[in-house]
Amino acid sequence: MNHQPAFLPAVALVGPYPPPAGGMSVLVQALDDRLRSRGVPVESVPTQAGSRKSRYALTGDDFSRMARILARLYRRRGNFGVVNVHVNSGLSFLALALPLAGFCKALGKALVVTYHGGGAQAFFDGPAGHTLPLLKAMATVTVQSGYLEQVFAGLGVKTTVIPNFVTLPLLPRDPQPGRILVNRNFHPIYRVDTVIDALALLTKSHPHARLAVAGGGPLRGELESRARDRGIGDRVEFLGSLGREDMARELSKAQVFVNPSTVDNTPNSVIEALCMGLPIVTTGVGGIPFLVKDGVSALVTPPADPKAIAAAIVRILDDENLASRLSQAARAQAGCYDPGVITDQWIRLFANLTPPAKSL
Repeated sequence: MNHQPAFLPAVALVGPYPPPAGGMSVLVQALDDRLRSRGVPVESVPTQAGSRKSRYALTGDDFSRMARILARLYRRRGNFGVVNVHVNSGLSFLALALPLAGFCKALGKALVVTYHGGGAQAFFDGPAGHTLPLLKAMATVTVQSGYLEQVFAGLGVKTTVIPNFVTLPLLPRDPQPGRILVNRNFHPIYRVDTVIDALALLTKSHPHARLAVAGGGPLRGELESRARDRGIGDRVEFLGSLGREDMARELSKAQVFVNPSTVDNTPNSVIEALCMGLPIVTTGVGGIPFLVKDGVSALVTPPADPKAIAAAIVRILDDENLASRLSQAARAQAGCYDPGVITDQWIRLFANLTPPAKSL
């Protein structure tokens, strides 16, 4: 049941929008869609940047992009009372959240910084530590997990936890025996290579096992070569980046879902697997222990350990009772990601920050 406040705030939503469809961009688009569906006026401000050589070095393109964003927000300043910017550890924080803090202060707008990703501790211990006083003084901060709430509390920053949306249609499961699914982009921190190595280890005892890999990125060629080198090129299917309906179908067909990341917060791919009732094998890094309990709603392994991943997959493939228990626990846990409840939380937050007032 929705609890709509009498006053609906107007929001400028600043963040990456698809395409490409990645974790943060999918969530920004989902928030935009959900707010509009409830009658909230939204000013959509895409922030995509091109590829860069350095994670923290600002370039002329960054300054030009920020200038265009600020100019757009200034021209449309009468259309919103709160700015919500979505960032992670890197230039999206340094080049977006910080300038917006001063901009919102000057215009009398409330600023909400929504922080994504599991690298916050190292980021604020290093290149962004000097920005914490500004963040505390000039913005409301939201995060998606108790893990990041704990990290920011240790940094002296109070946060509001609003979980991620689940944006997929939830289809009935019809698992294909031995079908293993990974849904992470091909970035070094996600270590898709370890699942390929795990498949190579278990194919002798489970020759029917197959791996489907959803995602994209510059490491695809390297991963394809790795599968061929391990002698399992014909058992690994690279699906590319999938839309919502196609991803839902892949989840419904999988017997096991694997998350091999070495850095993480609250990955939407794991939440989607929970909601679909998949037995999950995942590393226990970052915010993962706030999402699943080892032996109850998932089997948790150390990071970068193909032998441990292979052993966990085998346990699920060989033990129908274990697979059923994990599936039931996953579905039971998924209720806290109900889109209606999460939309209520966002609207209440924005409404409390922007009382009714005349437009500029």
